Amino acid sequence: MSEIVILGLAIVVVFSLFSSLVLLRMGLIIDRFPTEYEDARERSIYSPIEFTRLSVILFWILFGIGGFMVLQETRLMLIAGITTLFGICMYLITAVIFSLAVYNLMRTRKPDRSGAPSPSGHLFRPLKMSSRMPAQSTEQQGN
Repeated sequence: MSEIVILGLAIVVVFSLFSSLVLLRMGLIIDRFPTEYEDARERSIYSPIEFTRLSVILFWILFGIGGFMVLQETRLMLIAGITTLFGICMYLITAVIFSLAVYNLMRTRKPDRSGAPSPSGHLFRPLKMSSRMPAQSTEQQGN
């Protein structure tokens, strides 16, 4: 049983390392994204790169705790460790998907006439409505 747990933990470590690197890279790309229609950004703990670094550090601290719990012999610690690892891996996957969505939105968004960005980006395009049906002819409209 111990070999299976160690093998599973090794697979999760490799996946988590790759996902952490992707998340850090996305935080850096989003932080450095050129924005000609925004004012200068503030650099604080809530800027994309700093917040991503703190999230990844917190992830690895919790991963170490969960990994330690999985390696214990009691059933309760094994279940708690697996639950902890599963939960923080779901957090990491969600963060990567959200970062990719934010980057995609920033890349495709252009300012409208007022200079402010559109809240929906290019997700919704206005429909072009015509006043007559395609099957109608000009004679039928005159009646």
